[in-house]
Amino acid sequence: ATQHLAACDEGNLRAAITQGGEILFDCSGVIVLTNTLIITNDVTLDANGRAVTLSGGGMVRLFTVNSNASLTLLGLNLTAGRAVNAGGAVFSWGTFRAARCRFGGNAVIPGPGSSYTPGVAEGGAVWNGGVANLEQCVFTGNSAVATPRNGFAQSALGGAVFNSGMLLASDTA
Repeated sequence: ATQHLAACDEGNLRAAITQGGEILFDCSGVIVLTNTLIITNDVTLDANGRAVTLSGGGMVRLFTVNSNASLTLLGLNLTAGRAVNAGGAVFSWGTFRAARCRFGGNAVIPGPGSSYTPGVAEGGAVWNGGVANLEQCVFTGNSAVATPRNGFAQSALGGAVFNSGMLLASDTA
């Protein structure tokens, strides 16, 4: 059954995601997450016709999609996600689809690394290791930042998107 999110707040969003399925936003607003939303089943978040922003507050990644799960985002603003190593806004091993979404100001920084394994920063907005489909999405001001740490080189790849799976992108839905 389709769920309706009447109040744009983290508690209601988390409860709806736990149940899974299609979630329609009946509200507009900004939801600042205190912890990453972990997707373990099939979830669709539909904000078409609303002004809904999910923010990591510059502190947390917005979504992690497990390998046996799928996440579809429709008409959402995804901002200020921040992660170490990979996927500032979305880190996905599963199936990820975003349509008419705006990814802005998300960042990924390298982990500590070592003399043998440099720290990596991959996918400022999206890190995909599964199947991703990005339709009519806009990416602005996302970053993968590498600065030397403890004398070790770091690497940064994919300021907007890093793909190690299958990626489909189009400007038409």
